[in-house]
Amino acid sequence: MGFKSQIEKHYYRTALFEDILKRLKDLDVNLDNVTRKDIASVDEFHVRGAAVSKELAKTINLKKANILDVGCGIGGPCRMLSDEYSCHVTGIDLCEEFIRTATHLSELVGLSHCTKFIYGDATQLPFDENVFDVVWT
Repeated sequence: MGFKSQIEKHYYRTALFEDILKRLKDLDVNLDNVTRKDIASVDEFHVRGAAVSKELAKTINLKKANILDVGCGIGGPCRMLSDEYSCHVTGIDLCEEFIRTATHLSELVGLSHCTKFIYGDATQLPFDENVFDVVWT
């Protein structure tokens, strides 16, 4: 089993987006008007969650930057950066289910116009040089 498939096997969970939708319904969230706040509890599952992302964001000038988020997971930092700093953010992750979920969550909260998610390997980026102002991870 290759490294990439080992990573996916470790993190993969079927129907992740659908599970999030079900839990939002269980909380009586109106699915026609979901906000970032409504999905905050699942949106950033890295160490220290949204707090550390906000702290990092304050340390650099991100206003209207073009950002690459390496290892974006389900895209929480991408949505925060695009929403709060008017950035365009591209996320890349090795887990195809995370990319599918990230894409749907951005659509759900109205941020698909400024976020894009790509299934891929950070060691073999599919971008030209000098495309991004900031690389985030």
